[in-house]
Amino acid sequence: MKKRAGKRFFSLMYVPDQEGDPKSILLSYAQGRMLFILLILLGIHVLLGMAGYFYAGTLRKERAVLTDTVAALEAENKQIERIVQEFQEIRARDQRIRQAFGSTLGVKPDTPEEWAKVLAEAEQAVQSFAEIREPASEPDIRPKRVRDGLYFLTQKETGYNGPEYLPTLLPVGGYLTTHFQKGGGYRGRDHFGIDIAAQKGAVIHAAGAGDVLFANWTPDFGNMIILGHGNGIYSYYGHAMRLLVEQGTHVRKGQAIALLGSSGISSAAHLHFEIWKDNQPHDPEDFLFAIRK
Repeated sequence: MKKRAGKRFFSLMYVPDQEGDPKSILLSYAQGRMLFILLILLGIHVLLGMAGYFYAGTLRKERAVLTDTVAALEAENKQIERIVQEFQEIRARDQRIRQAFGSTLGVKPDTPEEWAKVLAEAEQAVQSFAEIREPASEPDIRPKRVRDGLYFLTQKETGYNGPEYLPTLLPVGGYLTTHFQKGGGYRGRDHFGIDIAAQKGAVIHAAGAGDVLFANWTPDFGNMIILGHGNGIYSYYGHAMRLLVEQGTHVRKGQAIALLGSSGISSAAHLHFEIWKDNQPHDPEDFLFAIRK
């Protein structure tokens, strides 16, 4: 330690390992304190930097974990959305079936026994519908109400006699793919109407004026409309994509009543069109002027 002009100093000496002269630095006490503080701050800075580096690494790992978790949650959410959509479709289909089978409206089965009862009623309704579509032995029998909700069977005789009410208008323009067959000529079974193939979404028109006796879903013909024209004459429009009229309304001849589709038991878009009189099916080609020409 040296003392110069009343000030106190100290020397820092550096001695190299190899040959060479030692070197020394002369510092005052004030300079030494400054150097010491700087070294402390530098050490703190290094420590903080190392801590920040490790903390950043931890955050990166946590971020990667959170990213994977979010991706998994999004995938589960999409799966839940699909399940909800399928459930809504099943619920809507169930609602349509309940509306078709009138005896089950308002029923909410909670037990297997109640479900079995509903299914038995549904099977009975299908059987009733199949029986009513076969020619009756008594000519005076009018269509009657069956358990599948076909309310057209309660239609009363109204005495329509004008030509406006005769189903003579071609419901939709297209290609006649299947003719009327009675007696097992169509694939070994009866075909009580004609099939007209056309573009999906084409407008179906009422063949004649009358009342909408039925406008709802059926198991075989999908979205179906039945019009009552009076004098025991009825026209059927099956496999529609969308119904444009409601049950109980009156329609004019040529009025748009549905959009052509492929609902129910169908392999392609077409209109299944039938005409019945006094509970007997008739060949629509005998009624339709467009085809008779």
